[in-house]
Amino acid sequence: SSLIKFLKRELHIDSGLVKPNDTYKAFCEVFQDTVLTTNFDSLLETGYRNSGYQCDPVITSKQLPVLGENTVHIIKLHGDFILSDEMTITESDYDLWSENNQLLLHSLSTLFSRKTILFIGYSLNDYNLRNIWKITESQLDKMALPAYCIAFNSSHEKKIRNNRRNVKMLNLQNDREDPKVILRDFFHELKEYVEMHKTREDVTITKKRSELLEEAETTSQTNQTEIPEGAFLTADDIRAKLENGKLPKYAASKT
Repeated sequence: SSLIKFLKRELHIDSGLVKPNDTYKAFCEVFQDTVLTTNFDSLLETGYRNSGYQCDPVITSKQLPVLGENTVHIIKLHGDFILSDEMTITESDYDLWSENNQLLLHSLSTLFSRKTILFIGYSLNDYNLRNIWKITESQLDKMALPAYCIAFNSSHEKKIRNNRRNVKMLNLQNDREDPKVILRDFFHELKEYVEMHKTREDVTITKKRSELLEEAETTSQTNQTEIPEGAFLTADDIRAKLENGKLPKYAASKT
């Protein structure tokens, strides 16, 4: 259709000009379990394969029963150009998403109930995904695991709103630096932390990531007398926490 052609042209899908940058590479070195994305492109798939990881993109619910083991599962919530007829693009597509993706909806609800979710570059404004999150929260009540969200210079009001959703903010400071560079360095620090604290073969990277996020949140909450509301950690604060193995270099202000 003309809409698909327009999107391909705007996203340079067939040009070969757009390739995974260093931030993608750093991301792929840390997260090798299940990745959810609303992007139509294949940068994540290319990034994982370039880094030596096998990955299975999930474009439709029909693929869920045949997912491979020991591979990264990339769930493409809004589809992919490979199956352009099933992409979620128009308002009508969004309205019918839950109805047309019942199996995927239940799989995501199970995933949210068992895994610690980290949102990156995503504000939970997508109605369908937010609805799945709300259902999971209401079913599990106080047993629900919190999610975490990486944000830049987020307002206090946004932190409060996300806290109500059981989503904890990891607020990265960004004065002038390219956000892609900040994220890249954050992922590098996260990878170093995971490797440094992996003491037994049976301790999974996923568990260590969860511990890191919990620790970052706990550390930020216990610094109330040290850091004023809404302020960011200073370079000295961060350096001291790094020396004590407490917090990655670019981690957040208190929430």
